[in-house]
Amino acid sequence: MLNIPQLALWSVAMGVALALFGCTDKRPSEGAVPSYPVGGTGKMASPEWQIILRAGEGEGPIGVPSAGAVCEKDIFLSDMRNRAVHRFSLADGSHLGMIGQSADKIERMASPESIAVDCERGELYVLDHRLMFRFDVATGGLKSRVPRPKSLGPAVGTALLTQDSIIIPGHFAADVTAWMHRAPSFALTGTNIGYRLPRDGPGEGNPLLPVVEPQCRSMSPDTCMRAAIDLDRRHEKWLACQAGATTVGIFSSDGAVLKRIDVRSPLFRHDGTTLPVLAPVPDRVRWLQRNSMIHSCAFFGDYVATTHVVYEPGEWKPGKAMTPNVYLNVHRADGTPVLLDLRLPDRAMAYDGHSLYVPSSGGNRLTNGGPELTLYRFRVTMDDGALNQQLGS
Repeated sequence: MLNIPQLALWSVAMGVALALFGCTDKRPSEGAVPSYPVGGTGKMASPEWQIILRAGEGEGPIGVPSAGAVCEKDIFLSDMRNRAVHRFSLADGSHLGMIGQSADKIERMASPESIAVDCERGELYVLDHRLMFRFDVATGGLKSRVPRPKSLGPAVGTALLTQDSIIIPGHFAADVTAWMHRAPSFALTGTNIGYRLPRDGPGEGNPLLPVVEPQCRSMSPDTCMRAAIDLDRRHEKWLACQAGATTVGIFSSDGAVLKRIDVRSPLFRHDGTTLPVLAPVPDRVRWLQRNSMIHSCAFFGDYVATTHVVYEPGEWKPGKAMTPNVYLNVHRADGTPVLLDLRLPDRAMAYDGHSLYVPSSGGNRLTNGGPELTLYRFRVTMDDGALNQQLGS
């Protein structure tokens, strides 16, 4: 079976500026404000802290996470291999249980793609390729399940919750296969990014935003049809990005385009070629080693952050894991670059109001997983004074 890690898509919301803490053996005080290297250009970011997440006793290996969500002192990570969601303590990394791994074939998830958690209600939402599940966090019990929209493409990543809706990432199209029969320059014409569903039961949903770019650089479903979204709740603005694009879009609350930002940077690779539909696997691998894909995008207060991924060059064989190089870019909302190509240890999978959470298996990304993951937390804070100091003005 082909083993190409999927692009997990995340969303994040945070304060009014950006800085990353240096690594510490113990958790630093919440009031500490670190420096943040300007320029990046491949420099590895320093985490605020890191802990080891271990599988529960007798529960087998942890699969590669596809999405995450944070609720106060716990982190939830979806696991496609085990068809469940892990719950870990952020205090010590202890395994607090698995949600969704039911012996009942009707209740069990097929392969969790997207998750969201409501900390106040104590509810976990999980989307697989068939259904959307709603679980009670305290008991792990299933509260409801509704059909997944049939015209929604791959929806891997963190979903968003509003008071009465869940916003699912990914592309929505009346015909989810139409893009495969079009020229790459307009493959996504007529599709939408994101889909809004009622969160408490059955009901009609609706697509959210127009596409940022109609073209696909990679005519492959695990890249062309991947997309991420975020919401600036202060200003009622949306942010959207597509895996195979080179720009991200800022939209008004009613879906009008306000700004497109070119997020390419010195380490964002783009060789000008297009990967055709149904390209042989070796060709796909080599293309992903030469071209970067947008993995995530998020509002950071008045800033926009994106991560992009390019795979390490080298000979690939079936069953061999591909090593991702993940970089963070930050732009002002007007498109001015602030920070480019700061390297992360792996893909960011979860967030809270001030931090990014990056689980990593240390390069062991085979689908059979392993007994533990390292979780890195990157503290995110900022104010205008700190930003001006970083820019040297």
